[in-house]
Amino acid sequence: MIEYLLIDISLPSSNPMYGYRESYITQYFLVETKLMQTMPNTRYLHLIIQNNDIQRVCYFAPWQMILFTFFKLQKIQIDVCGNAVDARVTTNYTNSLSSYSSTFMRPYGYTNNYYFHAIAVRVFSSDSYSFTSNSTFDIYGSFHHYPVDITIPSQSMITYDYYNGGDRQFQINLDLQSNQTYVLIVSTYSPNVTGLFTIIVEGPSNVELIHNDYFVLETTTTTTTIRPMITSDYLGFLSSDNLQFNRPTSNSDNHYYQAIEITATLSGTYIFMSSSTFGIYGYFYENSFDPYYPNLNLIASNSDDGDNKQFRINFTLQFQRKYILVITSFG
Repeated sequence: MIEYLLIDISLPSSNPMYGYRESYITQYFLVETKLMQTMPNTRYLHLIIQNNDIQRVCYFAPWQMILFTFFKLQKIQIDVCGNAVDARVTTNYTNSLSSYSSTFMRPYGYTNNYYFHAIAVRVFSSDSYSFTSNSTFDIYGSFHHYPVDITIPSQSMITYDYYNGGDRQFQINLDLQSNQTYVLIVSTYSPNVTGLFTIIVEGPSNVELIHNDYFVLETTTTTTTIRPMITSDYLGFLSSDNLQFNRPTSNSDNHYYQAIEITATLSGTYIFMSSSTFGIYGYFYENSFDPYYPNLNLIASNSDDGDNKQFRINFTLQFQRKYILVITSFG
């Protein structure tokens, strides 16, 4: 708990010597760090300051300058007429775009290969806010109403920018409402670009910024919440050193195979696709795989739903349940 004083600076002084009434303590407040949620509109009529930060800078205007720390270091000036200069609270958010990030076709883009990072934004005071990026790459920011249909992001877009922050950084200035949720999508000007970034938010109060990985896909009949696709790669090799078995739908026991154990960290639908220089078969098993009984526990198989005799298996996996993907050759 942090002790704060509520200082009244709004009324004129009864003593014309000062030009405004000398500030006085009207009451104590014990608040937690989310002070702006409980007192979001105090900056004009009253001033919240910490107990030990009042500084008398001259004998005739004892409250001319008040310095205090509010969440992060902020400075508020009071001029000799008692008019407050508006405080700006800064919130920073740092993350990255990588090859593991989801991709989409950003607004006004030309391919589906733009990495993106989505941030849910909520403010506690309705007012004007500024969002500025700082990164080592050409960045692209778009601001959206929630929810976002990630397949048609322009549908919910409020505004976008990629250069007003200088040095190919975005700066988005807009009025936000405290009773709404917004989404800031951080992407890149060119496709297939990765790197670290920081978002600097300035406004009259603190801002809640949370990584948002849920999106809404809307159709004319249904509304479905979806997660962006995360891609994982596995590189393997079939050779004469691999074991052999008689794969299902085959009369030969001379098929080399490789078995991969899979455990899902989140229940959902997953897609397994192969890419190889030969025709390939994929067999999906639940709980266990016995090469002598290849049809036991078999739940899915495929050999040609992908391009060029490659398999593609779509299947719903359950959290922490064990699966085995067996890869073998077509011939």
